[in-house]
Amino acid sequence: MCEQSGVPVSDDEFHCKGSFKMMHKGSPDDVDISAVKAFAKMITGSG
Repeated sequence: MCEQSGVPVSDDEFHCKGSFKMMHKGSPDDVDISAVKAFAKMITGSG
């Protein structure tokens, strides 16, 4: 729908586990935060 309207859409994606009750406790951690920062720079072309 976006592409049909002329809005470019990237195939790149980022996934990070988040804590939920007892699962993945401590997530996101410092490594996850660094990874999302790097992804944001890459996807916006500002890095």
